[in-house]
Amino acid sequence: MDVDKTMEFILDRQAKTEALLGSLAERMDQAEIRMTKAEARMDRFDRRVRVYVRQFLKFQRQTDERFAQVSQKLDEVGDKLNGLIGVVDTLVRRPPEQGPAPSR
Repeated sequence: MDVDKTMEFILDRQAKTEALLGSLAERMDQAEIRMTKAEARMDRFDRRVRVYVRQFLKFQRQTDERFAQVSQKLDEVGDKLNGLIGVVDTLVRRPPEQGPAPSR
């Protein structure tokens, strides 16, 4: 057994292992940087979504209020139309008057 070749082999493997570990550490640092940037993007996205949701809920609340007002107005108009239809209906069914009313 050749001690020099064994030592050379061990040192070569150790150097390769250290190079791989250095490369791995560098890639992990880059991944950590990318992850930090991704977290920042997600935070901005989350804030933006929260603003949009608040705006949508405000719009929905205003739309619901406006719908209630319009619905109430339509109900009032419907009631008035029903009253008008009743008046017209009684006028049509009433027998015609016999000439002009007598004057005094």
